[in-house]
Amino acid sequence: MSQLVASSPPRGRLSVLPEARGRGVGTALMDAVERELAHRGVDRLTLAVVYGNEGALRFYARRGLSAVSLVLVGASPLRPERDVHR
Repeated sequence: MSQLVASSPPRGRLSVLPEARGRGVGTALMDAVERELAHRGVDRLTLAVVYGNEGALRFYARRGLSAVSLVLVGASPLRPERDVHR
């Protein structure tokens, strides 16, 4: 039997152009995604939202979802480098 579970989850991107927001486009897209996932037997959906995208957070909250973790990605140091020769 072949393995059906990938070592890392597949990734996709969903975004709605600003001029199309508030017209039900995102809702229709998410409804279609959720139907397809259910049809395929997928029981979990993990979403990521770019920091500061309050509109996306409100959209997902209206669908009954909530943030469960914060992941920081990037190379910015938390504090400046110290002079090691002091």
